[in-house]
Amino acid sequence: QRFLQLQVNHDAGMDYADLIKVGLRHRPDVFIIGEVRDPLTAEAAIKAALSGHLVYTTVHAQDPLGDIDRFKQLGISQEFISQALTGVAYQRLVPTTDGQQKAMLIGHEYFELADLNSYDWSEWQDGLTTAVNSKLVTPETAKKFELG
Repeated sequence: QRFLQLQVNHDAGMDYADLIKVGLRHRPDVFIIGEVRDPLTAEAAIKAALSGHLVYTTVHAQDPLGDIDRFKQLGISQEFISQALTGVAYQRLVPTTDGQQKAMLIGHEYFELADLNSYDWSEWQDGLTTAVNSKLVTPETAKKFELG
């Protein structure tokens, strides 16, 4: 088992897109990209996924469907998104009753993009109900975060 880590180095002119190109030469099975926040990185991540690589990355969005909108904002076509995106995990830091924060996470894998016209928040809301019943969060906090 080999592991290769490449690091962004703007001084040397190496950004995410350049590193993904370099990484492809090593024929990896999996890419882990820290964050997609610009068009070049989005395009490189989608290209890696379309070439048969498993790609894990983060995208900042308000809800699970926001990932799709974010890729569109970065210039990726709906067609490429639907071919490359096979799963979404959504997490949010929620304030707890002890003054700390806990991450709540939901994940969806192997969906058809066409079926995601709206998002069913029931799993998320069930998690909040469990957190309230366990006294991890207040009912007021649960209400505030009921839609992510």
